Amino acid sequence: MVRSYLRPPQGHRSDLIVAIYRVPTRFLGDIWPAVEEFISRACKYHPFMDAQDVRVLLEHEFASLFISTGDEGIVGFGVLEVVQYPRRRVANILGAGGRRGFLAVAINELLQFMIAHGKDQGATVVALSGRPGWLRALRHLSGRSQRYVTWWADIDEQGRRKLAAPNNHARAVEAGATIPH
Repeated sequence: MVRSYLRPPQGHRSDLIVAIYRVPTRFLGDIWPAVEEFISRACKYHPFMDAQDVRVLLEHEFASLFISTGDEGIVGFGVLEVVQYPRRRVANILGAGGRRGFLAVAINELLQFMIAHGKDQGATVVALSGRPGWLRALRHLSGRSQRYVTWWADIDEQGRRKLAAPNNHARAVEAGATIPH
């Protein structure tokens, strides 16, 4: 595991001194019970991914798991996938979360650690899609954001969209953030 000792910035909880690790796939089974609840909470608002889906991505090495540990054990996590688009390779942050007070660590320490890993994997852009609170948390960093809409509808077995009643099967979520770096 990669280890980095970090301290939170001034003005934040001084007891949240953490070490950050990238978890090799072979240790996922050992670590999973300690991060599953954090990942479940982070996926609560995701329209089509839950903690088990994240685990599958991690097990098949389509994404990497990062954990932050403190005196009380694992205090938070981050999951990063590197996606190749036709013209760019993107380090996409699928989620991050943890115990109370972890947001400062996630934004100020874990994010930089994950970006460095993405860069090592050849990514030239980092992106995060999430609820509006991420924009407030990231406002002090350089980057761009835009509000967007995510729309989805269930498709039946024959490939036809199920849109029989308004707002029955179709859903829309507004206010995500994409933060290229």
